[in-house]
Amino acid sequence: MLSKVILVILDGLNFEVARHALGHLQAYRAAGRAALYKLDCELPSLSRPLYECILTGVTPIDSGIVHNNVVRLSSERSVFHYARAAGLSTAAAAYHWMSELYNRAPFVAASDRHTSDVELPIQHGHFYYVDYYPDSHLFDDAESLRLRVCCRFSTTAPEPVLSRGKARAAKFGWPNESARNAASRQNGPGPSGCAGNLAMRCWRTWQGNDHSQRPPPSLARFLAATRFAMKRQQTLGTRRTFFWCTR
Repeated sequence: MLSKVILVILDGLNFEVARHALGHLQAYRAAGRAALYKLDCELPSLSRPLYECILTGVTPIDSGIVHNNVVRLSSERSVFHYARAAGLSTAAAAYHWMSELYNRAPFVAASDRHTSDVELPIQHGHFYYVDYYPDSHLFDDAESLRLRVCCRFSTTAPEPVLSRGKARAAKFGWPNESARNAASRQNGPGPSGCAGNLAMRCWRTWQGNDHSQRPPPSLARFLAATRFAMKRQQTLGTRRTFFWCTR
């Protein structure tokens, strides 16, 4: 029986902050029910380039998605493309850049915010486009997709944790209390809208960030876990990133 996979991206979450604040996930690791890996992420460590890097295995310098203002469809094949080609279903609850990379560009909220189209790489989607969209709402969007659609691959990417801590970081250094508190809200237990609970539901789940500032090895473990034949498996580069895997 094929595994189902959820990729949860906590954008900009510092590794040390995660280790300090995500006690719920650490408990699964301590119990031998999850694993923690460190990865070096590619440069530039910006959200859109690294969404592309994580989902295709192609570095920003090769993909051409080198900053957040590159608004076009990806020219690479993503996990969503491979899943669909294999007859598997896909879903995402994420920032609208994910829709622009793999479904349609530019993003038009009226037609692209909620999607259900089996011909698209991301067949079922809830995409937000304002930075202050609450994480609790996004995780509920993801849970709604999980309950309604039998997807083999799904991803969710809330508003960057980094953006909530960076103003204080400039004054007090990084990591700081604001960033820790933002990360703690992604933890569980609690309401259905939290990473700790979503990650430990009945799907096999990977959780990670894309441009933290601490250590790690390769994207190979993640790509292997998806069970899709990716054409490239590449090591992610210099800022530090991490992935959780439930067993």
